[in-house]
Amino acid sequence: MRDPPARTARARLAYNAKKGTFFISDAEVDETPSLWNKRNLFIVGRGGSLKAARRLKMTNEPEGIAWWGAKGILFVTDDDQDLILQYRKGRDGAIGTGDDKVRKLINTRRWGSLDPEGITFTSKGAVLIWVDASDQKVYKLRRGRDHRFGTADDKISKFGTARFGFTEAESVAVNPKSNHLFIVNSNVNEIVETTFKGALVKKIFIPSSECPPACNLTGLVFAPGTDGSPRRLYLTDKGVDGDFNPDPVQVNDGQLYQMRLVNE
Repeated sequence: MRDPPARTARARLAYNAKKGTFFISDAEVDETPSLWNKRNLFIVGRGGSLKAARRLKMTNEPEGIAWWGAKGILFVTDDDQDLILQYRKGRDGAIGTGDDKVRKLINTRRWGSLDPEGITFTSKGAVLIWVDASDQKVYKLRRGRDHRFGTADDKISKFGTARFGFTEAESVAVNPKSNHLFIVNSNVNEIVETTFKGALVKKIFIPSSECPPACNLTGLVFAPGTDGSPRRLYLTDKGVDGDFNPDPVQVNDGQLYQMRLVNE
């Protein structure tokens, strides 16, 4: 099942349960001045309504985002700088504005991740998880004894996605019910579900009637459904990449989907 799609572009998303809204980042659409000049973070309702368009400072490539609601922290990956940035709101109470408190949290090159893309966070064990499009691996980062990310005692583990038929892993989400990982590849219309350690559970094929063969899935997150259900899977489709087609009409063709999974 899907809702009528809302328009996005190359996008990743995170869910703010307290506000009932999504953060959607976009590393491409602001490069077309006639669209969203100097805007790369969007606040969107579950039904697709745009609430605000903002700017994440210190990055021109917000490739992935993850929200830690209990701490009010937005994690952002930048694949140009190979960084994970940490954002906290300033006095205005909003993230994506000029008074954000930002710091460079993690250099992913430390573990060989040279193209960090989609990222997620799970409060179960406080783990940051991201995918790398270059080496096709999923990285899982746990805090050490100091209970801080970005320090010497961080603990990393990883597993590869190429064996699932992936050629460009784009993003990852954690199902809070099963603690399984859901991973998307922009070149294949399917979602791969794995255990937390990376063992294949199943592949979920998306029919062309729901997501045409030309769609390019880039982000996913679990959130309550617009029909009142406690959990649905939301996905973003980047559509046409602005690097290859600068036409503003075609670049602004991304979409936001809502999907009901069997047995959820």
